[in-house]
Amino acid sequence: MNASLAMKSYQHVHAAGSVADADPHRLIQMLMQEILNCLKKAEGFMEHKNIPARTHNINRAVEMISYLRSCLNLKEGGEIAANLERLYVYMLRRLFEANSYQDLVALREVSSLMLTIKDGWDGIANA
Repeated sequence: MNASLAMKSYQHVHAAGSVADADPHRLIQMLMQEILNCLKKAEGFMEHKNIPARTHNINRAVEMISYLRSCLNLKEGGEIAANLERLYVYMLRRLFEANSYQDLVALREVSSLMLTIKDGWDGIANA
C-alpha cells in the first residue's frame, strides 16, 4: 500500500470515528465546518475556472445547508428557528446565483454568513 493510499484510508477511518463518537452539537459543528470547506474549495475552483469541481463543491454545500434547514424545529424553535430558515433559504439562493453566474461575491457572502452562524453555534458549546 503506498503512502498516499494509506493516508486516505486513515483519514476516512478517523473521520468515521469522529462522527461515531460525536454528540449532536458536535455533529452540527462538523457539518458547518464541512460546508465552509466546500465553499472555500469552490472559491478556488471558480478562480481557476474549473467548472465541474466548482459545481460539485457548491452542490455539496447546498445539500448540507438544505439538511440543516430540514432539521429546524419551527414549532418549538420560535424566532431563532424562523430567522435561521430565512437565512438558509437566502444562502441557497445565493449559492444558485454563485454557481449560475460564476459570482465570487455571492460565494464569499455565503461563506461569511455560514462562518457567523458557526461562530454562534460554537459559542453555545462554551456556554
